[in-house]
Amino acid sequence: MREYRANLERLNGIYKDLLALAKRKEEILLNHDWKGLEALVCVEEKLVYQAGIAERARLESHSRLCGAMGLSEQELTADRLKKEFPDDAHLIALIDDLAGTVDLLLRQNDLNRELISSSLSYVDFMLKVIADAKGGAKDPAPTYGSDGRTRAADKAVAHLLDTKR
Repeated sequence: MREYRANLERLNGIYKDLLALAKRKEEILLNHDWKGLEALVCVEEKLVYQAGIAERARLESHSRLCGAMGLSEQELTADRLKKEFPDDAHLIALIDDLAGTVDLLLRQNDLNRELISSSLSYVDFMLKVIADAKGGAKDPAPTYGSDGRTRAADKAVAHLLDTKR
């Protein structure tokens, strides 16, 4: 049980670090600090890698604990651990803290995903506006002739400024 608890503590610590980074990422996204985002993502990748290692260690100790308790790995859930060890206040607090941290991390990541999506939509919109303004649109905006009818913009239309197109 000591090994399992240590693995939970390590995993919880990594998730808390990821949560702190996710909150920092929100600030970075709101401030459009793309260089800061790049640096943060590098740190985040290392923590995610560490989380994977910690999770593998937790799964191994989980398997050993299940064997010692005569349970299948699917039977030994967080709720079952709390029932099996009701006097282990540290374990119960750790399980609850880990669950809370994971929940907060999921919510923060959802918010950050929305912020990223919004930023990408804005960039896409601006690129389309710029492309259209430079004549990059497939269907140029219509112009009006002297007869009031619309026609597609082309080289034959007189422009206000004398520029070659």
